[in-house]
Amino acid sequence: MCLWKTTPTTTFFVTPGGALDPRMTGANRWTGLKYTGSGTIYQQSLGYIDNGYNTGLNANWKFDMWLENSPVSHPLTGLRCINWYAGCDMATSLILPQTTDASGFYGATVTSGGAKWMHGMMSDAFYQYLQQMPVGGSFTMTINACQTSVNYDASSGARCKDQASGNWYVRNVTHTKAANLRLINTHSLAEVFINSDGVPTLGEGNADCRTQTIGSRSGLSCKMVNYTLQTNGLSNTSIHIFPAIANSSLASAVGAYDMQFSLNGSSWKPVSNTAYYYTFNEMKSSDSIYVFFSSNFFKQMVNLGISDINTKDLFNFRFQNTTSPESGWYEFSTSNTLIIKPRDFSISIISDEYTSAPSREGYVGSGEPALDFGYIVTTSGKNGRR
Repeated sequence: MCLWKTTPTTTFFVTPGGALDPRMTGANRWTGLKYTGSGTIYQQSLGYIDNGYNTGLNANWKFDMWLENSPVSHPLTGLRCINWYAGCDMATSLILPQTTDASGFYGATVTSGGAKWMHGMMSDAFYQYLQQMPVGGSFTMTINACQTSVNYDASSGARCKDQASGNWYVRNVTHTKAANLRLINTHSLAEVFINSDGVPTLGEGNADCRTQTIGSRSGLSCKMVNYTLQTNGLSNTSIHIFPAIANSSLASAVGAYDMQFSLNGSSWKPVSNTAYYYTFNEMKSSDSIYVFFSSNFFKQMVNLGISDINTKDLFNFRFQNTTSPESGWYEFSTSNTLIIKPRDFSISIISDEYTSAPSREGYVGSGEPALDFGYIVTTSGKNGRR
């Protein structure tokens, strides 16, 4: 399995580096890709585990899942389901049990409707454990999964395994941490001014941006993502990364080559939904992702009235693991920020440290020094420091 972490948040994504079963897959938080009942179906559940059998559950029966030799206390929160299936909670993809303890959960009633399986949703504590594991490290746990038609009361201490009838599965499962990807939020800040023809002019803080021509298209390229990737030698081509424009009108107005992305700033791929991507194997040779915006990209922004926008609101990066279609999606914002503004009659105020999150430390009280924050004011391409 491979673990992704977005800093400085506590958002994690675990995904198989090899075969899907036994399963340990999905994120601990919903992203902008969460399916809400309409549109394209991407992220359909939060992260979960199973014993490798992917056994179906009977409607209206009760289900327990608990771990022996669990790597962490309170590893599971309840029965995982696909959020848009009948009988599942669209908001959580979780069927709550009657009770939980340090080993697992008990007394989850299997709702009727869409299919349900012997899947346990992972707790935040489980993800935190995976984070601190060294790359190449392994752990083995015994997964117990039990269903019965008997209507027992788990909140009073009754358990599925003690009932007169039912199905109880016990299996040892070993997982190895094959990779750790950390997406680094540098808070780096730059700005660009565009005229009505879409021609960009770099403003303050442009250390990670430069004008560039790719083929017949001229525009601007910027380093937008910083990351570190540690592996145990894993080879994988089913994990893909690619950017996606968040504004549907802009996505329709521009061509595939008006926005391109690269792992080295010299070899580029166009942006077109899932058609073009870099694989996990290709990511191993880099630590950054660059994005190119053509002048036509900026021109279409002007035509659509999109201005004074932060690139974090304009597009995101997506991971897709084709091995795990239901929980193999993850989305994250760029670690570096580009502020795009119209060139005429514009004003911009940014930190003179070129960071989106300037900070100071001090003490409250009379006689204590003030906390000063320097800034840069830019108007129509001219700037001054304050």
